[in-house]
Amino acid sequence: MRDVDINNPDIQARLDGFAEKLNALKPAEVLPIDHRDKSIDKHMGVSTEYLHRIMEEGHEGFPKSIKGVDLLAHPSLHNAPEWKDIFQDVSFNFARELGCQQNALCCFYPEDGFIGWHTNEDAPGHTILFTWSETGDGFYRFRHKDSGEIITLPDKPGWVCRTGSYGDGTDLFGRVQWHCALTNEPRWSIAFYIRSAEMTEMIVEDIEYSDG
Repeated sequence: MRDVDINNPDIQARLDGFAEKLNALKPAEVLPIDHRDKSIDKHMGVSTEYLHRIMEEGHEGFPKSIKGVDLLAHPSLHNAPEWKDIFQDVSFNFARELGCQQNALCCFYPEDGFIGWHTNEDAPGHTILFTWSETGDGFYRFRHKDSGEIITLPDKPGWVCRTGSYGDGTDLFGRVQWHCALTNEPRWSIAFYIRSAEMTEMIVEDIEYSDG
């Protein structure tokens, strides 16, 4: 996973519009936060200790621990008037504008939110991941597929973009992309799925494009 500079003014404007609309709905007050496995807090969920435990227990791709809510997993919200227009704009319009196959995630994390170590190997492919927080008090963390090094990418104020691939463990060395995230303030994550590595790089080039 690596950071991508958001230089394209049209994409930046679209993202800023999403943040304004989403935060105006006061998500921390109204969304059904899922604290899966309450024995795991945000610090344990992103720790090396927990990573080793999950790796030993076995894993199918999805996170066993999280404190947040994926709006795509709650169909009832899709029909709520205050959310419906945003869903459609993110999932259909923005995905098409970027050139992505589909919107894979639209997740809200509260101020002590996190997503524990997992691999997404149940849905292998390439991703474009946008995250928003007001001051950047959070991070994305992953285990390097080749070296096993734990790498932490700190958030920044406003929108941050990252790209990478999630393997299914069927390559020559059986490697997968373990990753997790933590936040100390309200945070949005919007992810898109792309099948082709070449298409992913074209989308990245568009995000990084500056007409100045």
